[in-house]
Amino acid sequence: MQEEKQVSEKPAPAPKEVQHAGLLIFLSIMTGMTEFFLELLGIGSRTIEIDNYELNAILSFAVNFVFIMLLLNRKGWARAVFAFLFLINTLGLIPIVQKEFQSDLIGATSSILQTLFSLAAIVFFYSKNSNGWFKKEKPPVKIEFKKE
Repeated sequence: MQEEKQVSEKPAPAPKEVQHAGLLIFLSIMTGMTEFFLELLGIGSRTIEIDNYELNAILSFAVNFVFIMLLLNRKGWARAVFAFLFLINTLGLIPIVQKEFQSDLIGATSSILQTLFSLAAIVFFYSKNSNGWFKKEKPPVKIEFKKE
């Protein structure tokens, strides 16, 4: 009887740019969570009222964590989707930040920091080293048959 044995090469570690980009997305999430908790504690105020604000915030944080995991696992399509969602979010954010500057400086600061962190992450994700890492083919899984 033959036994199948899978052997796979160790994947190439992510370049520093990709690691930094992941950290920047994490910082963006932490900035948003800090604002979220400050608002729950009554420090700062919500500029816009959203139904199920807490649920929306938690889902937003979860989606960003998923993107971090996908991007660090070399899913190139996630890079494009993240950049596209960032663009859509930024266009919608401009009027919100204008309102926040008038009534909620904590919210405005948080929104600007999150946007800058995400923008810097996108720049890192599309750097020369990152492009090469995302486009590099993953090593094939080798299957060896062992005879007994």
